Amino acid sequence: MSFTLKVQDEAEEDIDSAFTWYEEQSVGLGSKFLEEIEEGFLLITNNPEHYGYYKPRPHYRRFLLKQFPLRIVYEIEENNIVVFRVLHVKRSKGF
Repeated sequence: MSFTLKVQDEAEEDIDSAFTWYEEQSVGLGSKFLEEIEEGFLLITNNPEHYGYYKPRPHYRRFLLKQFPLRIVYEIEENNIVVFRVLHVKRSKGF
């Protein structure tokens, strides 16, 4: 089955904010973050059911980034992968 990735505005804002923060910490780190996000999107799109459920919202799934303390929160809706947020693992309680 082929899936289409749809990134919600809130997730885009999360990505932009994280990129800016990482780039301010070290020039080029923001670009590495974006590369890992893109890799995560590719992995999710290729096998969305592989990744676990997100406990605060059990109908959502989550993908943990390898080098950054962030998770991609998404849902499978028919042939679509809908990315709702990209959240820091320590600061995302309640979503």
